[in-house]
Amino acid sequence: MGFFIFGVILLVVGAILFVACRRYAREHPDESVSNAALNITNIVLCLSGLVMLALSAIYFQDPGESVVLRHFTGTLSGISSESGAHIKSPFDACVRYDVRNNTVTFVGDGTEDQVHGGTAIGPQITFQDKEGVTGNLDVVVRYSIDPLAVKELYANYLSQENFVTKVVAQDVRSISRQIPGEYGTLALFNSRAEAEQAIFAALEKKWVNQPITLEAVNLQEIRYSEDIKQRYDDAQAARVAVDKAQAEQDAAEIQAETARIAAQGQADANAILTESLSEEILRQRYIDALQKGGAIYVVPEGSSPIVGVAPPVSAPAAPQPQ
Repeated sequence: MGFFIFGVILLVVGAILFVACRRYAREHPDESVSNAALNITNIVLCLSGLVMLALSAIYFQDPGESVVLRHFTGTLSGISSESGAHIKSPFDACVRYDVRNNTVTFVGDGTEDQVHGGTAIGPQITFQDKEGVTGNLDVVVRYSIDPLAVKELYANYLSQENFVTKVVAQDVRSISRQIPGEYGTLALFNSRAEAEQAIFAALEKKWVNQPITLEAVNLQEIRYSEDIKQRYDDAQAARVAVDKAQAEQDAAEIQAETARIAAQGQADANAILTESLSEEILRQRYIDALQKGGAIYVVPEGSSPIVGVAPPVSAPAAPQPQ
């Protein structure tokens, strides 16, 4: 409407100036230079007015935008979700919605919630866990709006800022405060990824009837007071000590079991070897051992042989010297 009103004003001024120029030219025919300047000014004003009127019937739309066309009477003329140049009635105004990936960011000790288009920024969320301990968390939620639903959003909330304030930011803060209440203090420290998924699922369920597509939830940090944090660190150290002791115990048990298996294997091998050494095998091994020292004589078992032993032969006496 701005271009349209400005264009009408320029045309009206141009028409008035045209009439004035005609009268001035009749009254001062000898001042041709002044008449020419007035005519040029009149032409410029009229052309500017026509340009403004033309621009009031054209609007440009960026990628990632949806536009609601609102008549000056308050009725809605339609919507557009395609980028580029479009034609509209000069009496229609464009209400723009950002349907790209928008974010809701609640981190740190910020000021009160601030909303710009589809983006909301605010301070950290304070919660109370299952054990009644108070803490703070930082969360960033990324979402987008259905481009074809902006007409409905305008009818219900007028502007995108109102929709984000009354629905998106409020739900994010409420759900993010609710989920930590399902966890104990230490459990919440150790289950941040699980809590993040729980927030995502709860928001997705909450927005099932809203023209919102939830893209991601990033639970950035969970903060407790220093004494609570110290308790958590102590519990973690104790858990590490228990895990270390358990690991050492498991290693000792494994070593003992390995030694037992090795001893059992050796005993089984000895038993098998003992069972395999029959009397015949032992006798043969005995004979084999005797054979290593030279010739031997084997007599039948049960006999009483008489072995003759020849007397020793005396050596000849050595000759006496003469």
